[in-house]
Amino acid sequence: EIITKGKSPFYISTMPYQIIQKSIISPFYDTNLTAFGKTNIIQLTMNEMKSTTIDGFNSYFNALKLIHKHRRYFDQRVINSFVHASIEFYEKIFSSIDESKMRSLSEKDTKESFSDLNQLAPESSQDHKSLEKIRFNLALQYVKTPYLSKRYYGLSFIKSELSFGIIDRDILCSKLESERLISYLLDNMHDELVSDFCSIFRTMAIKGSIVENQLSNFW
Repeated sequence: EIITKGKSPFYISTMPYQIIQKSIISPFYDTNLTAFGKTNIIQLTMNEMKSTTIDGFNSYFNALKLIHKHRRYFDQRVINSFVHASIEFYEKIFSSIDESKMRSLSEKDTKESFSDLNQLAPESSQDHKSLEKIRFNLALQYVKTPYLSKRYYGLSFIKSELSFGIIDRDILCSKLESERLISYLLDNMHDELVSDFCSIFRTMAIKGSIVENQLSNFW
């Protein structure tokens, strides 16, 4: 709680101008965070990630939130190493998720984790594309689960990527074609998925990624 409770009674009592300037923090809190940033917490986390499976995602996510929240206290080079390690970690645990594990995986937490990592990564790096590719592949797995909330989330993300993503649209359409996403959805449709499906179908049709029998089934 020394580094997570910045509004504890002690810290509040030592805040200068605490009434006038709400963003001011206690100098003691700042000192403790500075000391925290000089520890090897990130290296320890990366070491743990090497042997962590999808079951340990929540523990990793808690560490990520802490590092992200106090990122200005860490050396950027160390953060860069953490981002690279996290990408490798995500490629490992999200490449193929067992259906029983998929059910307990929180869409909200995974979404926030990708957002945090994107904010940690330097703007000019290739890390953003790597993270987006992993998230796109995860969304494909979501769509093919029997759980409607995950299917809806996955399809919504795919639609957004086709419109606003940083990965080339032709590459994404080729991936969707190889995964036979349209055929799968036509055989496993739900009312809640129709809107996003139609948007994806239109984009793929424009790109020439729809075959005749899919068009017939659609109508």
